[in-house]
Parts: sequence; C-alpha cells; structure tokens
Amino acid sequence: MNTLTTSLYVDDAQKLGELLRDLASQPVIGLDTEFISEGRYEPELCLVQLSTPDQIYIVDPLALSDLKPMWKLLAEPGRELVTVAARQEIKFCQKGADAAPSCVLDLQVAAGLLGFGYPLSHTNLCHRVINARVNGGESFTDWRKRPLRPVQLE
Repeated sequence: MNTLTTSLYVDDAQKLGELLRDLASQPVIGLDTEFISEGRYEPELCLVQLSTPDQIYIVDPLALSDLKPMWKLLAEPGRELVTVAARQEIKFCQKGADAAPSCVLDLQVAAGLLGFGYPLSHTNLCHRVINARVNGGESFTDWRKRPLRPVQLE
C-alpha cells in the first residue's frame, strides 16, 4: 500500500497550475469535497481534496476565483475519479465543468455491492475494509473558516 507523504495547499494561481500539470498525466484521481449545505439552496464548496499515487492536493475554492480548468480536467473522458458517496462531488463537477465526470468509482457503493453494508461512512469503510482508523471528527466543522486548523488539513 502506498503511503502519501506530501501534500500541497493550493490557494493561488501558481499552485493551481502545478496541480493541473500533475493531474493531466493521471488516469485515476481520488476526490473528496467539504461543503456547507445548511440554510442554503445549493451547497457552498469550501474545500476540494485530490490525490494521486504521489501527492495530496488540498484546494481552497474560497481563495481561488476560477476552478473551471480543474473541473474540466477531472471530467475528461478516460479519467477515473475515486470517491466515497459521490453524489455531491459529481454535482460540483457538473456545475464547474458543464459535464459530469466520465468515470466514477464510488467506494461506498462498491462496498455495499460487496456485502460490507450500505451506506458506510468513509471512517467506517476504512475500518471495515482495510482495518485502518481514520479520524472522522471533522464532519460537522465550519469549512468556511480560515485559516484551516491542522486537524482539518490532516
């Protein structure tokens, strides 16, 4: 199992360019989002987490004015997005790229089909499938507040 050791906080155009160059060569990308939906007609995107075999990217949509190039890249045909409970990630991609991702592996759905139960949270999925303990305590945090705390970034 690969252990990701580096992460890049993407909050300016230069870092976004670096992210796009790296992701362009990746056929499979991990995707997760953090958002606020309470009291809103449409959820407010507050954080995007992307992973490749070598890198974790933490994208700050509150600091970046245009994420359309990122969403377009994620929706490109032939690129697979791996996520958990993908409904909102697909909607953000659809809105940002004017296209849904071409290929999505939703690990929550896959685990259900394999008999692990449905729906399992990300925390429970990691524990049941790979016996890993993941801190799931940030689920109800205010993702709009900056700066993000170290535990949120982790």
